[in-house]
Amino acid sequence: MKKRILIATIGLGFAALITVFGVQAYEAHKQAAQTQDAEADAIVVETWDDPWVQFHRQMRAMKANSESMFNEIFHSMATGDSFGQVKMDDQGDHYTVSVNLPSADQDNITVSLDGQRLNISASTNGQTERKDDNGQLIEQQSFTNSYQQILSLPGKVKADAMQSHFDKGVLTITVPKA
Repeated sequence: MKKRILIATIGLGFAALITVFGVQAYEAHKQAAQTQDAEADAIVVETWDDPWVQFHRQMRAMKANSESMFNEIFHSMATGDSFGQVKMDDQGDHYTVSVNLPSADQDNITVSLDGQRLNISASTNGQTERKDDNGQLIEQQSFTNSYQQILSLPGKVKADAMQSHFDKGVLTITVPKA
């Protein structure tokens, strides 16, 4: 009986010891992941049987890639603040609507009129690549942007006489009054 209790106690002690070391290792790696990359590499002790080192290294790489991607997206949005800027003028016998669509392709622009509601939509698709000095592909990104604007024209119009023209990134729509 004493032998069973001794074996059970040793087993529980061994299990507790393994658990404590496992928790400490996990917490150390968790802390390392929250620090800068250089500090993390200094804190994390690499061993052949430690799966957390590779995990945190991959997580840092994914974080850096996603930050780079979002920085590029938000930079392009910030520098393209004139995209979609609308100007409407009453020219007496017709309305003129001008829309800045600098990166749009004429084939991807749609203009329709439903009563006095003018619907303008545009989309752009693109792809960017980044290569190293040897021409090896490092990064490839695809993107799609879409724009839609619905305007209410102030008076009745002749929908069948509407005309649109796209030149140098500016869409100009002329709608005769009824």
